[in-house]
Order: sequence, then structure tokens, then C-alpha cells
Amino acid sequence: MSALDRKLAEIAGRADAAASGPWVKDEMKFVVSDPPRISVEDFQAYEIASMIGPTDYARANADFIAHARTDVPALLRLVALRERQLRIVLFDHRRLSYDSQPDKIMSMFDAAALAALEGE
Repeated sequence: MSALDRKLAEIAGRADAAASGPWVKDEMKFVVSDPPRISVEDFQAYEIASMIGPTDYARANADFIAHARTDVPALLRLVALRERQLRIVLFDHRRLSYDSQPDKIMSMFDAAALAALEGE
């Protein structure tokens, strides 16, 4: 296992160990929780992070943390996909006919990347 593979495995391990989500943000208090709850008491019981500071600062940090639950796994899927695509280009370029259809191949790769980011 390469150093990059180990680093990606560490990131994946942390993502897998975190609360499953989706994480939500309370716009009034800038608190991130898992899972969404109806009452204030329930929300506090599942609190992941609470922001303090100027409103824009707290909102931006809460938004970043809330999206991390889905963004990190999506980015890990994208890295894995791009690695597979790179291997295809490097080791199986004859099958792709890259010289004759680069735009089509890049379009196909980009569509697959978007699907990976969206969890498909």
C-alpha cells in the first residue's frame, strides 16, 4: 500500500467512524447535529458542533461542517474514480482510441466523476 493509499484509507476511516448523517445546521444557533430532530432537547442531544463568533463566521463554519459529512465521502469516491480513469488512460489507451476521440472520452470521464460526487 502506497503512502497515498494509506492517507486515503485514514481519511475514509475517519469519515466512516463519524455519525452517519445527514448532518443538519440550525440557522438560529449555528449548531450542527445528527440526525435532524424536532425539539430543541433532541437537537442538543445529537449536537456535533456549536459555533460562536460573528454571524457570517459562525454560519460559514456550521455550513462547512454540516456538508463535510457528505462532501468527504463524495471526494473520496472521486479520487478513486479518477485513479481508475488514469489507469485506463495510461495502461489501456489503445482500447479507448484516445487519439481519435479525446473530447468524447473526457466527457465520459467527467460524467462518471459527477456521478461519483453525487453518490451514484
